[in-house]
Amino acid sequence: MNYDWNFQRLAPYREAFFNGTITTIQLFAIVVVAGTAVGLVLGFVLRSRFWAVILYPFVDCIRALPPLVLILFAYYLFTRQVIGTTFEAFTVCVVAMSVNLAAFTSDIVRSAVLSVPVENIDAARALGMSSRQI
Repeated sequence: MNYDWNFQRLAPYREAFFNGTITTIQLFAIVVVAGTAVGLVLGFVLRSRFWAVILYPFVDCIRALPPLVLILFAYYLFTRQVIGTTFEAFTVCVVAMSVNLAAFTSDIVRSAVLSVPVENIDAARALGMSSRQI
């Protein structure tokens, strides 16, 4: 098996590769910031029993969907026929991937907060900490 490792064939497309790399880095940065921020807030909201009953089924459904399927759903959801306006593909991808990351982050934050032993919470109260500090 003799494969020719001649990458000169790709040289005419180097600008496209560069633009794709820049777009990927932008997508990564926006999704990580937005998804983590929403996930942190959602994780603390899910501690409440009232909100957990309402929101946790949605979080579970989003976590169960593969990201590519979620992007596909979002792409066809954000159309003029459904919501009355259209969005760029980049924006749809940012929203879908941020929602996916937020679902996973919220579950991690919720489980981390709920895993703190009761003894530690009682010790913090004994030290005079407020509930926000705890």
